[in-house]
Amino acid sequence: SPGHSLLTIRMAKAKDLLLHTRLTLKEISYSIGYKDVFYFSKVFKKYTGFSPKEYIRSKSSDREK
Repeated sequence: SPGHSLLTIRMAKAKDLLLHTRLTLKEISYSIGYKDVFYFSKVFKKYTGFSPKEYIRSKSSDREK
């Protein structure tokens, strides 16, 4: 569905920004179309299984291996 496709694109962009920029969560959420950072965090966790901060930590530890 179009809604799912948009969500997939937004979450891919969010993951990229979380790992490759120093933008704040608020800046990232705004840049992908969410005006509420708490809602963005909730959607991100539902989509990935991780909060944004947990996602950054998990990927950082993957790179150190």
